Formats: sequence, C-alpha cells, structure tokens
Amino acid sequence: MNRFEKEAPTWDEAPQRKVLTSAITNALFDAIHLTKNQLALDYGAGTGLITLEIAKKVKHILAMDSSEGMLGVLKEKIQHFNIPNISTELLDLEKETLNKTFDVIFSSMTMHHIKDPLKLIKVFIDALNPGGIIAISDLDAESGHFHADNNGVKHFGFDRAIWEKKFLELGLLNVQSQTAYSFEKEIPNGTKETFSVFLIWGQR
Repeated sequence: MNRFEKEAPTWDEAPQRKVLTSAITNALFDAIHLTKNQLALDYGAGTGLITLEIAKKVKHILAMDSSEGMLGVLKEKIQHFNIPNISTELLDLEKETLNKTFDVIFSSMTMHHIKDPLKLIKVFIDALNPGGIIAISDLDAESGHFHADNNGVKHFGFDRAIWEKKFLELGLLNVQSQTAYSFEKEIPNGTKETFSVFLIWGQR
C-alpha cells in the first residue's frame, strides 16, 4: 500500500493542506475564467479539495487519480452532498491512455510525483479541445525538505521559467505563471526554508 492509500482517510485533516489548496484554488480562479459550459479534468484530484470548488463553476468535472483510496473519500463527499456534476475515474496516465477531451485541464501538486512530467503535459495538451486551457500548480525548485518522507517523490520542485519555455515550445498560447502560495518551514538542520508553489497556464 502506497502512502496515498494509507493517508487517504485522514488526508483532509492537515490544516496546512487546506490553506495550500485554498490558495491554489484562488490563484486558479483569478487566472482563468471558468464557465458553466466547460468540461474540466482534475488530474491527481486526490480527495477532491480543489475539484469540489471547480465543480461550482463548470458544467462537469472529471476527478482522476491513480489512488483508489483518495477517490473513495471523494466519492463519499459527492454522495453526501449530492453533487451531480462530478464524476471520478481511477486512471494512471503514466501507464494508461486518456481518451476523452476537455475544455480545462488542471493538476495540482501532482507533477513532482511523475517521472516524466513533460510527457504528461503533452498528453494533456492532446486532450484539450481547441481554445482549451491547461493549468498546472506545483512546487518551485526546493531542497528536498518539503515532504517529511520523499518516498514516491520524483522531483524536488521545478524551475517555472523552464516550464514556461516548454509550454510555448509545445504550442500553447498566452502562457503565464504566478506564485500561488509561499510559506516558511523548519527543515531537519534547524533552519527555516521558504517553499513556494506556482501556477502556470496556457491555451491551446
């Protein structure tokens, strides 16, 4: 059992996680105009902390994740609150194929767990309808101390300037980025390190 399956039942209880997801959601809504005629995908949706907010602004959102436990928690929320415009799908896009198209594709704090994130970005772009928007939120480059346990972590953040360049090279238009959240955290040597999370977006 990986850490996401193990932590799924208590995932939402971490106060810092709620603050982070709220900041990312606010940054997303400031950057992108979502409408009630859009079909959206949230990849790496987890327990749906951000999915639930996006659902209020779009026609339908597919919450996709490779963790059955995480999606199980989200399914309970969907049922409890009777939310008709969220569906879930258990899919690992590092191993499986995406055969649907969307107007908006979003992924938060997932790419640093992906071996080849740019390959996944290409998958997302191919799944965008013309004029569709991709938005990715993840860590700026860091020392490796963001997670207490780096099991399953493939990258210690990213250089967002390189990502902006890659987005443009892949044919996306109106590419922009901003800092969604920044905070200080004590690391094992007793000093404090500033960690920041970016949001980058572009249009097909």
